Amino acid sequence: MRAITINGKQHNIAATDPAQSLARFCREQAGDQSVRVACGSGACGACTVAALPPGKKEVLTINACLAPVGLLAGYQVVTAAGVGNSKQGFHPVQERMGAFHASQCGYCTPGFVTALGAALTNAQLAGGDAPQPGPKELARCLDGNLCRCTGYRPIMDVCKSFAVGADIEDLGLHSPLANGGSANCPALLQPNALPNGDGKQSPLRIEAGGRTWLAPASLEELVEACKAHQAADKSAPRFLAGNTGSGLFQDLWPAQDKLVVGLGRVEQLRAVTPTESHLVVGAAVTIAELVAALASHVASAGTGKAAPGAAGEGGPFAALAAMLSRIAGAHVRQAGTVGGNLVLAKRQRLESDLATALLGWGATVLVLDTSAAAPETNGNARDGGGTAGGPSTIEIPLEAFLSAEHEMDPVQLLVAVSLPLPGRADYFWCTKVAPAHSSVHSTMNAAVKLGGLDSPGIPPAAVAIVLGYKSGDGWVAKRARAAEAALTGARLDATSLVAALRALCTDVAPGQHPQEFAAMAQGLLLQAIGPLVREQYAADGGCPAGLERLLQVPPPSAPPAPMAGRQEFEPAPSAQAPLGAPLEKDRVMLQTSGEAQYTVDTPAPAGTLHAAWVTATKACATILGIDASAALRMPGVAAFLSAEDLPGELNHVLGGLPMPPEELFARGKVVYHAQPVGLVVAETREAAVCAARAVRVQYGPPDQPGIFSIEQARERSSFYTIPGALGAVEKRDGDAAGAIAGAERRVLGGTVRVPGTYHMYLEPQNALAIPDEGGCMKVHTASQFIDAVQKAVARSLGVRQHSVEAVCRRVGGGFGGKATRNLPVAVAAAVAAAKTGRPVRLEQSRATDMRLSAGRCEVLAEYDVGFTSEGTIQGLSLRVFCLLGAFPDLPMDAMGMSGMITMAYHIPNFSLTIKQCKANLPPTTFMRAPGDAQAAFIIESIMERMALECGLDAAVVREQNLVPAPPAGVEKVRLGGGKEIPAVDYTLPRLWERAKASASYQQRSAEVAAFNRGSPWVKRGLGLTHTRFDVQVQSKGAYVSIFPDGSVAAFAGGAELGQGLNTKVKQTVVSELSRLLLPEGSEPIPVELVRIVDQTTFVLPGSSLTGGSTTSEAACHGIKAACEALAKRLAPCVAKLGPAYGWAELMKAVGAANGMDFGAVPTSAFGHTSDLGPGGSGFAYTIWGAACTEAEVNLLTGERRLLRSDLVMDVGRSLNPAVDIGQVEGAFAMGLGMALCEARRVDPASGRLLTDSLWDYHTPTAAAMPRQLNVALLPDSRMERSTLGAKAVGEPPLMLATSALSALQAAVRAGHAELAALDATGVPDVAAKEAVGAAGEAALLRLPASVEHVVAAVAGGASCDLAGLFGRWAGEE
Repeated sequence: MRAITINGKQHNIAATDPAQSLARFCREQAGDQSVRVACGSGACGACTVAALPPGKKEVLTINACLAPVGLLAGYQVVTAAGVGNSKQGFHPVQERMGAFHASQCGYCTPGFVTALGAALTNAQLAGGDAPQPGPKELARCLDGNLCRCTGYRPIMDVCKSFAVGADIEDLGLHSPLANGGSANCPALLQPNALPNGDGKQSPLRIEAGGRTWLAPASLEELVEACKAHQAADKSAPRFLAGNTGSGLFQDLWPAQDKLVVGLGRVEQLRAVTPTESHLVVGAAVTIAELVAALASHVASAGTGKAAPGAAGEGGPFAALAAMLSRIAGAHVRQAGTVGGNLVLAKRQRLESDLATALLGWGATVLVLDTSAAAPETNGNARDGGGTAGGPSTIEIPLEAFLSAEHEMDPVQLLVAVSLPLPGRADYFWCTKVAPAHSSVHSTMNAAVKLGGLDSPGIPPAAVAIVLGYKSGDGWVAKRARAAEAALTGARLDATSLVAALRALCTDVAPGQHPQEFAAMAQGLLLQAIGPLVREQYAADGGCPAGLERLLQVPPPSAPPAPMAGRQEFEPAPSAQAPLGAPLEKDRVMLQTSGEAQYTVDTPAPAGTLHAAWVTATKACATILGIDASAALRMPGVAAFLSAEDLPGELNHVLGGLPMPPEELFARGKVVYHAQPVGLVVAETREAAVCAARAVRVQYGPPDQPGIFSIEQARERSSFYTIPGALGAVEKRDGDAAGAIAGAERRVLGGTVRVPGTYHMYLEPQNALAIPDEGGCMKVHTASQFIDAVQKAVARSLGVRQHSVEAVCRRVGGGFGGKATRNLPVAVAAAVAAAKTGRPVRLEQSRATDMRLSAGRCEVLAEYDVGFTSEGTIQGLSLRVFCLLGAFPDLPMDAMGMSGMITMAYHIPNFSLTIKQCKANLPPTTFMRAPGDAQAAFIIESIMERMALECGLDAAVVREQNLVPAPPAGVEKVRLGGGKEIPAVDYTLPRLWERAKASASYQQRSAEVAAFNRGSPWVKRGLGLTHTRFDVQVQSKGAYVSIFPDGSVAAFAGGAELGQGLNTKVKQTVVSELSRLLLPEGSEPIPVELVRIVDQTTFVLPGSSLTGGSTTSEAACHGIKAACEALAKRLAPCVAKLGPAYGWAELMKAVGAANGMDFGAVPTSAFGHTSDLGPGGSGFAYTIWGAACTEAEVNLLTGERRLLRSDLVMDVGRSLNPAVDIGQVEGAFAMGLGMALCEARRVDPASGRLLTDSLWDYHTPTAAAMPRQLNVALLPDSRMERSTLGAKAVGEPPLMLATSALSALQAAVRAGHAELAALDATGVPDVAAKEAVGAAGEAALLRLPASVEHVVAAVAGGASCDLAGLFGRWAGEE
């Protein structure tokens, strides 16, 4: 069958290129925009679709961005639009995503909807006897989906609302809904739609796209086809199974191979076959299928032994299944195959958990030569690869297969993996250490197998210890031979354990973090064999108390429980309804179905061209020449543009910002790696990307070496001199140097480094430029600042601004990244459209997007601090360096840090200098809480250092340094650094006490201490911190029109980014028009009568940037002013009505007043925040919040978990509590990314970005969030200087993530105390009066608090030598 059925409609693929991704096919040929391409690597899940293979009864979820349509012939596919839509009705999953406020920007929402809908469908198709999914099972089905906006809690609440056994009282903020399981949901694919055959598929052959696409049904057919092809063409075939590897290694696909062989229909490759001695797994078996088969084998014939408390308690197969279920995300596991994973581990050095586990197991692989008879190798011939009647294969030990000495010819095919069945005396253990439980690659993984453990006291006859980690040559999975030798034939006791731990350090080759990796490897080995050693001592009659405690090791990490949470807020006064109510987000249902239109979904006119950047492959070099001739000869290529096409200032991206201009295309020289040097324009996006690779740039030597770090910039005095508030900072308050010199205690030369981070909005930068008559241009842009787009495009086209219209409906996440970094994209598309005379669309890939914007700037702070023995600050001197790029963009971080770095701490003597380093890197730009975020992490790290030096609880140190609540009658409060604020704004003391009470801080402190006393290797800690954020409310205009039928259109000066601006504006329109025009006590105007229209520069020019957290507030002020103007115009009509009337009657009165002159009574009005007086705009205030987080750390491996967070924010009188709580949770999640896992890294030699995909750049997953996330909005609060009483909320909660870092630090300090009690050495000396630089810094967590940094902090604080700890029990001194 050469067709795919998408949402019930059959699409023939015979005439299309089978290599095209399903996502592109759905969007461009099936006309379904609900399949969103956000990362292109299968890591985010935005493109998730449900797929039913022919002959199967289990619905799969797959990443449509990776799956070629040629692999899916005969499949039935359902997208989010097929799950439900506005025309045919919405599915319960979609309804609950809206009702639970689980969609903000909405770009990721269709993927979540489809994944959850598929899981519920499978529960139905499994039949009534099958167990229905619980909360944990439904949450696991989403572990391949990322969200950057919500913080995941409401999404997990949606899952729980469908789960069996979930209590409705456990669900978070939502509209009233009946709870129910999967039986209440329509199936995405009905059982009667399944094929009635025997499940076998016929072979498939497609000739298209310049290649032959073959899907044989047997190995014999495969071999014959390959031999025939090689005889005719002499080229090797390309074997494809799940194609998930192309998401990580994007040069693998699409390829130009003339024969592509799909393996999914080959019956022998799809089987899991048990024999008397082995389990033979076909190479095309998916990871998910192998996990299921292992679970089935455990249930039917469990053998071997597992460590007490090990995952599954089901022996070796259960341990293996538990580890494999953590590979990538759920959707990748359902497409990625066993054979593909192992081949990628060999050829591409994939960070493979499977390779490590199977190498430890002792697996072999079966390899088939598809071109001829199998050659003689270091293996044994096996007929059929474990199946009857198949071609001859060679069996090779997996260790030999993975080794560099073994070469795998392109014509060879891995056909099966053979796992020897474990005996009753075999012990197997495996796990991975990673930034999150799943969806990310391992930092280190391990597998341990011991054979012959018939009973305690019997030495292991065979030992295999395998470690996977990144070495100097890339990722390796290797046997720890020295440690194996120490254990083989040795009694499992303290002596052999010490020998193995010591030997392991010689086995771990130097890597990126050799010391941390050796410690982590020792910790993993102790976790693996500690239970066996403990069992041995128990059999001998008991274990010494000290040794007993050391052997109480934790089991491998288990899947986390689904998130839960509590939300608290004050009900809004009924008189202002619906303002202040938790109203459902505007047009959220269209987001759930994928019908919501983003810039990339804007219908392109006929003849639209597509563009792709040509980017520099060097960071510092002169450009000697650019040769685009080969690209221009390629089919479908229309044009090539470079700086030669834009003379002078036309090549400058000038958006009206007070900064030096940035070049659109590099002219004469490149100044950072991946800088655009040109643009290729072609008929299709694929053709443009392919042609861009064909452009050749000739480079000359650089003028000088590149600068890629703060240290290099300082060494060469490479600093920006930016005038005004955005420039360098020199600040003094009191005598910091004198106070520090005279302090009782001090830290001199301390450092805090805050890494740069990336916005990771789900919608990549894109634009569509459409030429209009008279040389005009219309630009659809994903932008937070459409006025800047208009100005920049007009400048580069050489036209007036009135000739350019910039338009934006909604943005799929911005966080500051689409305020200025979208300008080059919009300008390039417009310039190309002007040159070709045709519309041009430019979509950046995720990798390009990450390479062209450096996001939040890296900051290094050096400090000297003086304080008392009780931890009270006496003086602080800070020297801060910000790492900017080759162009300054709009550098707001220095200004943000200057005002915020003291937070709410009373620092009587303070000095601050900030310098902005100029480096050969892409431009940094502002990102949610620019400067404020770095400031919070810097000052809170200093508080941690002081607490460490004094031996005090960090919360105690923080609390005694907070500015106290002002006495009654005091009008001003003085903060650190000399800033004064109105006393009424200083609500932190209330928030601090509320946070402690909400978190039951005192009680849980005692509980944490008790837990730590009973747990030697897993420690918990509590962190209590605050946030501060200074804002000034923007000026905004607004436009409101009432139509004769009573419907209303409103235009507010701000972009909808997911922050709920349109929702709050709609509520304001309804509330204000109802208050001003309808009798008191009457029903407000129906919300559905109001529509918020798209942003365009032709309606409200100069509407300014959407950012700074006050845009929603200011937009609502502008709407209020417009409504008041309308009310004045309609007052005569209102006066003619009686005391009781409704909106419909008022509209009739207006119509009667108009008569035949339809404009007699104007029903449109413009309003501006300035119309409202001082309460409309321009006023400044400070926002506060407090948080308490509990965290847990595994001292052996660095693994960390967040158990609970209680957040309390002052948002004034909330305009929409559901929206505001969502902003609190989402900002907190982004802050957790800074605290736990996010860091941009560049190659120190070339400046090339190393973290240009979601495989290497890790944002928080649902599993990384606190298991309990409670949010409370401070009651009885109002911003009195505002006409609406609300306060900003979008950015301030981000800084509350410092509570997580503090909690982890507290857990690490508990580890230091444990190790000190166990006679470890090197615990910091709290009696020292002065610490210099790194003397105590090694015991502090570095940002981000990755597993490596946790291990380093544990070891740095107490010289954690596990072999030394156990030495005394092995008879050592």
